[in-house]
This record gives sequence, C-alpha cells and structure tokens, in this order.
Amino acid sequence: MNSTSRSVRLWALMIGAIAGAQALRAQPTGDFDDQLRAGSSALQAGQDDIALSAAGAAIHAAPDRWEGFALSGRALLALKRFEPATDAFSQAIELAPEAEQPQLRALRRQAVLEEYGLAPGGAPPPAAVTSPVLAAPAAAAALPPPPPPPPEAAAEPQRTAPFVLFSAASSEAAWTDSAGLTWARPWYYPATDSGPVNYSQASAICAGLRLLGAQDWRVPTVDEVKRVYLPSSRTFRYSWPKFDPNYGLREAIEHDAWRVRDFTVGTDTFGANRLLIWSSTPGEAPGQHEAVYFGAAYSVPDEKALGSSFSGRGRRMPFHAYVLCVRPAEGTR
Repeated sequence: MNSTSRSVRLWALMIGAIAGAQALRAQPTGDFDDQLRAGSSALQAGQDDIALSAAGAAIHAAPDRWEGFALSGRALLALKRFEPATDAFSQAIELAPEAEQPQLRALRRQAVLEEYGLAPGGAPPPAAVTSPVLAAPAAAAALPPPPPPPPEAAAEPQRTAPFVLFSAASSEAAWTDSAGLTWARPWYYPATDSGPVNYSQASAICAGLRLLGAQDWRVPTVDEVKRVYLPSSRTFRYSWPKFDPNYGLREAIEHDAWRVRDFTVGTDTFGANRLLIWSSTPGEAPGQHEAVYFGAAYSVPDEKALGSSFSGRGRRMPFHAYVLCVRPAEGTR
C-alpha cells in the first residue's frame, strides 16, 4: 500500500469516527455514486451527520475522487466543524480538475471565515457554483472576494491591513508577542525574499531586512519558533499549519497575502501546507540547523530548501522551508 492510499484510508477512518454511532447505523449502502447522491440528499434535508457518514463511505469506495472529500467538507461546514472542513476542502482541491478548484477554494475560504466568526450569514451561494456536489444549502454564507495582494515591496507600509481578518497590535507589518519579541509579517518582506529558502538564504533575509525603520532583524531560535508555530490537532497530511492566531499567518496564507505555493520534489508535487520554518539553533551535526514542522523540531541540513523527508525518518514528510524574522520590541532591549 503506497503512502497516498494510507493517507486516504486514515482520513476515511477519521471521518467515520466523528460521524457518530447514530449516523453510522443510518449510513447508506452502495457504490461511490450512490453514496454521493445519498449524502447530498441528506445534507439538503439537514441530516448533516448522515451526510458526513456517506462522505466517508464514498472516500473509502473511491479514494482518488475529489467529490467524496468535497461532500465531507460541506457536511463538516454544516456541522460547524470548520477546521476539519478546511482540511477536507484542501484534500478535494488536490484531487479535483482545474475547472472545479475555484468553487472548492471558495468553500475553503468560507470555512476559514466561519471559524473566526467573520462570515456574513443568510445569503445564497454564488451563482457560479454549479456542481451538485459543491452546491451548498440555501443558508450558506456568501463569500467576500479575496483582497488585492500587498505591494511588491513595502519597507514602510503606507496602507491599511492586507485583508479583512487582519488586526495588528501596533503596526500592520509586525506583531509583538507576549514575551516581548517583534515578529515581521513575511508578506512585507521584499518581493525577492520569497521561499523556499535554505538556511544561508534565510539568515541573509533577516540580516538584510529593513522594516519599520529597524535593521536588527534576525532568525529566531527554535524555542521562539515553537511559540508561534504550534502542533496541529491532526496529522499534517490534512492540516494547514497552526500558528499563534495573533500573528495572522494562517489567515494570510488562506487569503494569498503570504504566497506559499504547492511545490515539487523530483516528479512529486506536494501541497502548500507542508511548511518548514528555520531557526538559528544548531542542529545535530555540523552544517545543520533545527527547523520547525507542524510544531515539532527537526535537524535539517543547511543547504536544504525543500525535501521529501527528514534524514533518518522512513515515512515521507515533504517540506519547503521559509523564515520568520524577529527583533526585540521597543523598550525591551
């Protein structure tokens, strides 16, 4: 069994577990198309748990089809389980044809907005949603259009927040945490400082950063990174990176303000969620530094900007590396 099959089977098991015993007893039987029809009908009738169970059965029947994950995301959205709904839509996007992806991305944005209590309610779904798998119930929220990207270079920001979810503590280009460190928001780095980057490039980005009139930016230590890059509640295969919500990184990724992209290692393409964040802490061997991946620290060779696994670990753990620059807050130096 390959890693993709194992990943999909794990997801199907998780879907079945959260559906509940009652929904499992009412789970329809039949092939993939039957499960999709039954799940869509249950969702329209307000039987969200049954729809979720049918989605799990559809995924089990056809793990390489996007429609089962899309149905699962819609059911989870209706159940107000917004974080797993986001993950389900992300998995559907990876499998769906290009023509279906805009609708799936719109639904994923809705899940993010709902999670933070910022989705407007009561509006019908957009007219562009034509797939019966994606068509949301009539009470679904209408989504605002994504905001324009930030300027190509913004050494001293002269505009309002880059997207609707953003709220800055003191200045939109940086955030100061409870320990007194100021973290630069990476979508305000110069446009040339885009990832993925190796450790030498990461160090140069922070040393050369000129933001908010400050020149003393540096690469954070591994303990500092772990304060803001938190462990995910589920396996990384189905999670977006979890950051301190006050930093705003997850919302920036979802709104395309911080442009992390899908990436390729050899002939394999991986999702943009597989973020590795460099630290200045030396690694286990010369020429290595520790970096944080879904809240856990790993020793990574300095020349690596992306990879399909970490040294000495058997299972595939694809990553692409970025850096978050820090400095002491004013008055704490």
